[in-house]
Amino acid sequence: MAEVKINITYDAPKLIRKFPDIVEELSEHMADRARVFFIKNTEKGKDIHGKDFKPLKPVTLEMRKRGAGKYKTPIQHDKPLIASRNMIQNKMKRIFDTKTMSHGLEVRGYGVYHYEGNSKTNLPQRKWFGLSKHVLENIIDNKKLRTFRKQVSRAFKK
Repeated sequence: MAEVKINITYDAPKLIRKFPDIVEELSEHMADRARVFFIKNTEKGKDIHGKDFKPLKPVTLEMRKRGAGKYKTPIQHDKPLIASRNMIQNKMKRIFDTKTMSHGLEVRGYGVYHYEGNSKTNLPQRKWFGLSKHVLENIIDNKKLRTFRKQVSRAFKK
């Protein structure tokens, strides 16, 4: 009778132990890249699809130039959402969700107000934050994905 020898060249339990750390590292990196992308994209006056925001109304532009209303100091540019820079710099925080063991971004207050728009005040909806094909193309780093694949491969080997 012939004998068959099976040589196992992988270690699934090792991958199971290391996988959460590998995914956490990737999600942390992607959350950081997304935050930088949203800031730069908003500064360019682009939405999450890469299209220009609706322009500011003439009355808003006039208020900005005079430093009137909610604008404390005169603002010379006509780009929406970045009058004080507070919305994109301070209101977008990286968070860690212990339930899903992943990193993400959280936006509150003024950023949400603009994202949703307001029909009562005639504020147009400006999708400056969120997920789209354009966003994914800009935050997924091929080098980091290669590293992720290598880490998974190493963790799976015996």
